[in-house]
Amino acid sequence: MATLNYAFKELSCKIVYYGCGLCGKTTNLIHIHKTVPGKFRGELVSLATEQDRTLFFDFLPLDLGEVKGFKTKFQLYTVPGQVYYNATRKLVLRGVDGIVFVADSQRDRFQENIDSLENLKQNLADYTYHLQNGPDDHDGIPWVLQVNKRDMPQISSVEELSKLLNSADAPIYEAVALTGVGVKDTLKGISSLVIKKLNKDTVPAASAPTSGEKKLGPAVASASKAAVPKPADDEFGEMDERDLENEENSSADKPKLPQPKPADSPAPEPEEKPAMAATGSAPTLNAVQKCKAKVRGMGLGSADLTLANMVGGEKDQFQLTGKVGFLGIFKSTWSRRLKFFKQEQKAHEGTVTNFWYFKSDDNNGPELEVYVKDDFEKSLFVTYIGKLGEVKILPPGKQPIT
Repeated sequence: MATLNYAFKELSCKIVYYGCGLCGKTTNLIHIHKTVPGKFRGELVSLATEQDRTLFFDFLPLDLGEVKGFKTKFQLYTVPGQVYYNATRKLVLRGVDGIVFVADSQRDRFQENIDSLENLKQNLADYTYHLQNGPDDHDGIPWVLQVNKRDMPQISSVEELSKLLNSADAPIYEAVALTGVGVKDTLKGISSLVIKKLNKDTVPAASAPTSGEKKLGPAVASASKAAVPKPADDEFGEMDERDLENEENSSADKPKLPQPKPADSPAPEPEEKPAMAATGSAPTLNAVQKCKAKVRGMGLGSADLTLANMVGGEKDQFQLTGKVGFLGIFKSTWSRRLKFFKQEQKAHEGTVTNFWYFKSDDNNGPELEVYVKDDFEKSLFVTYIGKLGEVKILPPGKQPIT
């Protein structure tokens, strides 16, 4: 389901490469990442499964132009091919806007292709999604069929594969992902189908008020059913390989939905914290930052954050808001109250730079340490202690200055 970010005038869409094990899903994304100019691609993130036969997913923001005034980004994912990882495959499909089904052309993989397609349809059905069944199916998810490994011996014909895998008459692309043949054509094909569907949906003007994100695309009516629950102890919802293993071994295949609070149960008042003696002048701020999230030095997520003076608050009160996601799956809206406590000037790289320091001033999550580095532009840095240790959220390509 496409996501509108009014603050950054961005429309983010999700495309998933699906197929049986070792069919070439990961090879597709690696080739795209290598050949797309650096300014149009994001960091390629991968996690190996236990058997080390495939990657858990590849995360690739790709700038492909605008849709009605919104800058369009595509997030490309792969899924594990093995049946053992079906819970993970289902998680990756949540909120999908387009699908590339990668079929292995080798004759001895024929049945595996069929089984994988049926598995895809079942996992989509669990979210009340379905593959687009022709151009008149406006509620279905656009998809294309990539017939990969055309350079191998003993392969099935395109007609044979299409007859059993493509009853919906989706576009077909022949490919040799290892050498890049057909890879970009496949991406252009699915991208154009997703864009076409989005243009049929109601997309508000880019000048709309920045009141948060709006969801568009397939399965809008059922989006709340597939919502990711907000983690109880850690707003950022980070996870590592151990969490993935727990997810796979869980007997409950579907994620639990957040339970609504009773209407007559007011939120508890936050505990008062000792007042901090501020040094220096509290700034007038409106710092907007796209960030990378790192756990133990490894990049596992991203964030769009805004730090600004709190409306109606005291001079030293600030609000940190935004969207934070880990592994491209777990996302949460974040709103924290901060208190200014120190201003410094430091000499760095031959120039004097202003620093403003803040700490969390609420009980809505882990204690935060935040600072803004202000030289020619404002850069926002956030640190906190999560379940896996120290989490740092910082601008891409920059390191905290001690």
